[in-house]
This record gives sequence, structure tokens and C-alpha cells, in this order.
Amino acid sequence: MDGGAPGFVPRVLSDPAVGLFRADERVFDAMLDGWRAQMLARGLAVETIETRCRLVRRFQEFCGEFPWQWRPVDIGDFLSTRRSGDRPISLTTLRSDSNAVAMFCAYLTHPAYGWTDFCEKAFGDIPSQICFDWNRPRHTTDDAVPAGRRTFTKKELQRLFDYQDDLVDREHAAGSKRWLPAYRAASFGRSRERVLPAAQRAALDRRSGIGLRAPCVTWDVIIRLHQAGR
Repeated sequence: MDGGAPGFVPRVLSDPAVGLFRADERVFDAMLDGWRAQMLARGLAVETIETRCRLVRRFQEFCGEFPWQWRPVDIGDFLSTRRSGDRPISLTTLRSDSNAVAMFCAYLTHPAYGWTDFCEKAFGDIPSQICFDWNRPRHTTDDAVPAGRRTFTKKELQRLFDYQDDLVDREHAAGSKRWLPAYRAASFGRSRERVLPAAQRAALDRRSGIGLRAPCVTWDVIIRLHQAGR
């Protein structure tokens, strides 16, 4: 690579003494190689890099033109084709595809890598960003996952947590040993500090000598309470 940044235009392309056979294909391959080097330098996973490069090459084959000829309408046609047909891709995949093309265009148009100046001299045209908010899918909470697997609302989560807390209270009040597994289930996915039943806190004050000043305790206190047989 020539220049100081990984992904800069290779010296073999910028040397005027070197002629290129099928220059457009050679330059496009060099662009992908440069983008791959840039992503490796950023520490991205190899699998992620190769997936993005394959998608960009697929987009180039779809529109039949090269990056310095790409237009916003090309990415629109590509995404609409991917979304239609007998096996349309999901919105998540569609968003990932558009992001890959957008990142590739951002790499080509960044002045640190020299592709804009090179393409202007070699082809009389320059690459530009073709992905915008108006021609690519936007991320929203509603379409992030299928409707059947949506996330809980805050009210639904609160109802679930209240039910779990009430279950712990009932089991403890009944003298059942099931209160501790119920407590663990209620604590899963939430803060490690949980509110204990009033009777349980009183028993902990009397038997363990901890003297809780607040209803919140941690797992080490729960273990001590369990060892005390309460």
C-alpha cells in the first residue's frame, strides 16, 4: 500500500508508467482489498469483513457499473429486489446490506485514502455516497424484530416483576421453601439488589444481626438468610 493509512490507493495503480488491463475491474478489486485492509486495521472480525465485501461485490454485479458510476437509484433498485421475490430478506438483513454499501462508499470518499483523486484522473469521475436516509431502511423499535417476537413494553415488564415479587411474598408467608427459588427467578435479569418481604427483613434483623436500614439486600445476604433456615 502507498501512503500512511491502511487502504490507501496502491502504488501500482497510481504509477503512470504502469498500464492497466481492464482497468475498471482491477481498480474495483483494489478498492475492495483496501477496504478489507482498513477494516482489519480497525479490528473487525474476519467473518464480518468478508460478509461485507461479498455484499458489495454482489451489488456491483447487480448494477453492472463501478463505484465511480454508482447512483442513489442503484441502491434503491438493489434493496427493492432483495426485499421482493419468493424469498424476501428480513428488514434486519436489508438494513445490514444498505449499511455495508454505505460504509464502502464512505471509505472511498474519505480523503485519507486517495480514491477520489485517483478516480478523477483515471476515469474522469469520482465515487460518491449513494446511501441516504430517504433511500435506505431506518432502524425503529417496531420493525427491529418480527411482531411475534417484539420486546416487552415497560408496563408489561412492571406487571411481570410485580407478579414475581408477590409470588415470593406468598411462598415466604406460607412457610414454603419455594420462596428462595422464586426469589432467584424474580431476580434474574434485574438488579442484584431486590426488595425482600417485610417479615423476612425482620427475621434477618433478629437472627443475623445485620440490622438492615433499607429493604434492599444483595445475594450474600440472601445466602446467609437461607443458611439460617429462613
